[in-house]
Amino acid sequence: MNYSVKRMGVFNDLAAGFVAMTVAMMALNTITVAIMGSAEMMILFVLILQALLFMLYVIWEKREKTDERDGRPRWKQILTGLFGVSFACWFFDVATTFYLIDVSGLAYEANPLGWPLGILGGLIFYVPAFVFTQRLMRENGQKLPVSAAVVITLLALYIAWSNLIAAGQNFGWILSSATR
Repeated sequence: MNYSVKRMGVFNDLAAGFVAMTVAMMALNTITVAIMGSAEMMILFVLILQALLFMLYVIWEKREKTDERDGRPRWKQILTGLFGVSFACWFFDVATTFYLIDVSGLAYEANPLGWPLGILGGLIFYVPAFVFTQRLMRENGQKLPVSAAVVITLLALYIAWSNLIAAGQNFGWILSSATR
């Protein structure tokens, strides 16, 4: 087994988690827009959702082929995919905040560091946590590194949950301003 195949497996698992969470968020957004009765926005969201579902299908098919050659345990794939979920929540928060502050001008940043530096806050946690978790998961046969990787992943999911809540609030503001 060469190193490049193993490395691509990690990125495929990360991408699968990212796209799966993006599909879930876009499905919820589509339902919200449908309830609000905005037909134009619903058509746009359904088209975006279809493109994301196709991407998820392609990643899933590629991941199935990679799993046979990679030989990594399933729990390593799940933990890596959960970091993809965390990155998707953070990205949704950044995208909706960018739209509210820079594009529409409906909001301002309360962070004392300011809006562009506020983006780095998530990356300062998520990237080192992901790298450290990947390092811990390379320790085969030891329970303590695996337990630490699970705890770090759960912490990342907790922070991603707060990003998702903030993004949902931002999205509500965006929808309320778009339907006026």
